Amino acid sequence: MPTELHIQGLVRACRNLRNTIQAGVSPAMRRPLYEKVRALVNEVNDFCASQGTSPMHLPRPSRETYVFLATTDPATWPVPPQKAAAKKDTPLRLPKLLQIWRELNDKMWRFATLSDRPSPVIIALQRTIVRAVYETNLQERAQQLEMAALTPASRAVLIALRRLTEPAAFQAMIAANCLLRQIITDQGLNPNHVSFSFALMRSLWASKRRFEHLRLRANIGYLHAPRPVWEAILGAAIQRPDPTQRERYTRYSQEETYRTCQARFTLDAALLHLPQGACHDLEASFQRVNLRYFDGQVERPHLAWGSRTTTKKFGHFDFTRNQIVVSPCLDAPEVPLAVLDFVVFHELLHKIHGLTRHNGRNRAHTPAFRKDERRFATYAEAEAWLSRFAQQH
Repeated sequence: MPTELHIQGLVRACRNLRNTIQAGVSPAMRRPLYEKVRALVNEVNDFCASQGTSPMHLPRPSRETYVFLATTDPATWPVPPQKAAAKKDTPLRLPKLLQIWRELNDKMWRFATLSDRPSPVIIALQRTIVRAVYETNLQERAQQLEMAALTPASRAVLIALRRLTEPAAFQAMIAANCLLRQIITDQGLNPNHVSFSFALMRSLWASKRRFEHLRLRANIGYLHAPRPVWEAILGAAIQRPDPTQRERYTRYSQEETYRTCQARFTLDAALLHLPQGACHDLEASFQRVNLRYFDGQVERPHLAWGSRTTTKKFGHFDFTRNQIVVSPCLDAPEVPLAVLDFVVFHELLHKIHGLTRHNGRNRAHTPAFRKDERRFATYAEAEAWLSRFAQQH
């Protein structure tokens, strides 16, 4: 049996040509481009002949690439659109809102009290937030801006500030700051050596020490956390966290209170990406999967195409947002519906099975999960297709 050969760069070269062809080729450019294709095919033929083998004995990715190049017909190539695509607008950054968010956290930490008569600084701060949100809303309407036009940071802060115009949310932030300051005092620490802020981030919390000063940031999901949770976070930030502390603040992050709070501050931004893609509809995929495999009993999560094209991770289930995010690389005409349905099915299993703790770590792909996953009708075929797709891209 002839030895398989690997031609370095062949798959990449083919991908570049294919992208060029799919973008549209003008009549004047078809012949020069086709000559490049034929030159690459002849180069592969000559190389294989010199090695005493055939292109059909190349590894599968290279072989499929060769077949595409050898059989492509210029007459079937699409033409470019009549009008050039409009240049993508530069995302809009709202530095004023970002500054207000930083000022909010700083002043809230230094001046917040649980007194019936809040300090003038806090009263002025609340008015600043209301005015900033109002002015931003006017700017959106006047300039016909959409949330998607903002940078991710500006968008996240705007959503959070809108929530904080609600008195209950604003008072909850005051209470959380006061609770943490009280814990610090009770433990004999100096509150002036600590700075704290709520953050719109994915991680649970983060800290940084500089000499005697500790800077602590916590996910906004901890807004309503009870004292034991804050004690665990603070203890873990001051010194290396022990298993008990990690278990306490991690378990709270999996509770409904945390998820609901974080969703209220961030979900609007997540829903900017709709389930309808250029080629495939995640809503339709969910309905097919839910009806066939779950008798239509699974509550619909939020569905969205991701903002980053990646083949390292085709899908993700966000427990906090109750949201399935699928890589946009699967929103393509060559992707079979069965493969997309398999990815949605896989992520729905995460929603159903949840996370389990093993040796102090969260586990998602348990033996029970893997067994359930094999219920998919074309499990092996879908896995193989995704594996090939990842290798080729």
